[in-house]
Amino acid sequence: MSNLVFLYHTLKRPEIQREVLGHDAEVVASPFTIHNYSQVTHKLPDSSYPTLVHAPRAQVTGEIISVSDGDLKRLMVWESDYHLIHVAAYKGRAVVAFILRDDAGHFDPKKYTGGDPDESVRDTY
Repeated sequence: MSNLVFLYHTLKRPEIQREVLGHDAEVVASPFTIHNYSQVTHKLPDSSYPTLVHAPRAQVTGEIISVSDGDLKRLMVWESDYHLIHVAAYKGRAVVAFILRDDAGHFDPKKYTGGDPDESVRDTY
């Protein structure tokens, strides 16, 4: 069975998908909006990375791709600083997304900009 993954930033780009997966991903829903999440930026001294944070009343639009177990493992290697969480359902199936975590697996609001994250999200990562 395939896995449904919500993409909301860099991995939506076909050239990145080909680099990571070795082929174009099968898009099953685009656009697709998830609710109660906001896209924010994780700031580092020389770069930044997008991530999702729980944010009531917020929404993020992206796309859903269908990937094999092998492709999902390749995505997990590519997104090694992220972990998967369930963010939505599509046609009765779970949709997962990659969310950035710190070394302890917790959200640190001082590292993010944008969005309106709910402070309680710290305990959910």
